[in-house]
Amino acid sequence: MAAMDIANHLRRHKKSLTRARTEIWRILTQSEKPLSPNEIHRRLNTPKANLATVYRNLRALQDVGLVREIDLREAFKRYEAILAGRHVHHIMCQVCGRIDKIRHCMIQDMANAIQKESGFTLEDHYLECFGICPSCQPHKTEAQGA
Repeated sequence: MAAMDIANHLRRHKKSLTRARTEIWRILTQSEKPLSPNEIHRRLNTPKANLATVYRNLRALQDVGLVREIDLREAFKRYEAILAGRHVHHIMCQVCGRIDKIRHCMIQDMANAIQKESGFTLEDHYLECFGICPSCQPHKTEAQGA
C-alpha cells in the first residue's frame, strides 16, 4: 500500500498520517518477521519518537486494520503489516527464538468447513506454530541424551 493509499485509509477512519506512522508502516512492510515495539523503536528514523509513541501508533494502525498483533508466547506482542494478498502464519523456534513465515495457508479448507458448519462469516484466522528449528535440533538431541 502506497503512502497516499495509507493516508486515504487513515483519513476515512478519522486519523492522520503522521511521520511516526509513516515510519512504523515502512518498517513493518519491509520486515520479514513480526517485530516487537522495541525492535520497531530501534529502527525508527524519527528522533523524537519514544517507545510510548510507537505503542500509541501501533494501536492506531491496528484500530484501522493496517497492522495485526501477533502473540508468540513471549513477554510482549509482535506486530506485522496487513497487506493485500499476503496472508501468512508463523513458526517460532522454542530454543533460539527464530521466527519463520509459513507462506502457504494450510488451514483455509478447515476455515471454510468451520464457516459452513457454524454459519459464521469468517473474517480472519491465525495459526502460530512452535517447534525446534533445524539449527537447534542437534543441540536439543544432545541435551536430552546427556
